[in-house]
Amino acid sequence: MKASLPRILNRLKETTFWPKLLFILGILMNISFLLSLKYGFLNHLLYDTSYTKGNKEGDFYGMYQAGNNLLHNIIIYETDSNKIHYTAAFNPFRYLTSMALVGVFLNIFNSTNAYWFWIFFLEILLAVGIYLAWQITEDKTRFYFADSMWLLFTPFYPELYMFIRNYSWVNFPLFRDS
Repeated sequence: MKASLPRILNRLKETTFWPKLLFILGILMNISFLLSLKYGFLNHLLYDTSYTKGNKEGDFYGMYQAGNNLLHNIIIYETDSNKIHYTAAFNPFRYLTSMALVGVFLNIFNSTNAYWFWIFFLEILLAVGIYLAWQITEDKTRFYFADSMWLLFTPFYPELYMFIRNYSWVNFPLFRDS
């Protein structure tokens, strides 16, 4: 008996094995992202993490520094070392003013703890997104496929590594209607 593509697709719809497997692989991928933040074994695979040559958290520290500048009544884009209080590895701030306000909040922590708090916050956003998708999806097979894409999304690693802010800003609307 020949297996045709429509028959294979129908069979995949009837089973949740493959979608669940993809979902589990996505969870494992996300765990590998977190481990690679410490050990760096994924850094050579992606452009944003390889060209920095180990200077991770670059954009994050720029935002953190801008928040510190704002707290000290200094222009958030200031780069003159005689005018600012360095907080960590310096990286010029290049984002909108609203991001400096996030940096003000993060200045309640020291720079290293603020970075790990930010990582925790992004992981919470990811978990909330997955939970909300579970709540609104009637077909759980579709849920496993869709959320596997979130978890297997490799640009999430540079987001964690450098703070590129795309992921966090995209996910803030999730909290509006929940």
